Amino acid sequence: MKKDIEIKEFEGLSLVVTYTFNDIYKSNDWVAFLLNESSFDLNTVLIMSKGFDRERETAIMRHKIDVLPAGSFAKIELLQEDVLELNNEFSLSFFVENNLFEKKFFVPKSTVKEGKLRMIKAMNMRGIAFK
Repeated sequence: MKKDIEIKEFEGLSLVVTYTFNDIYKSNDWVAFLLNESSFDLNTVLIMSKGFDRERETAIMRHKIDVLPAGSFAKIELLQEDVLELNNEFSLSFFVENNLFEKKFFVPKSTVKEGKLRMIKAMNMRGIAFK
């Protein structure tokens, strides 16, 4: 039963938005990454993302990462400039040692800007981290 499932809080996980040079298209792109700074591997990471405001809503994007090892990061998706003008929400569910966890990240509209980029040492990249 749904009421019997215990979903726990998880620390050490961040959503990082970077401004990365794309070698194929020779342009800078905003890219969302998932950074696992915990000492646990994350298994079967399911990610749903969407952008929204009062008048508009994007389609829901779905992603899966089979394993996100401890101390590593993985690319989630490219974020188009017009989507960053909306609020963005990333909802995750994943397993750690056979325990189910959920985590949500909220990226308020118009907060992702070049002036807010900081060095993310664990990734050796400049980005904006959301906890």
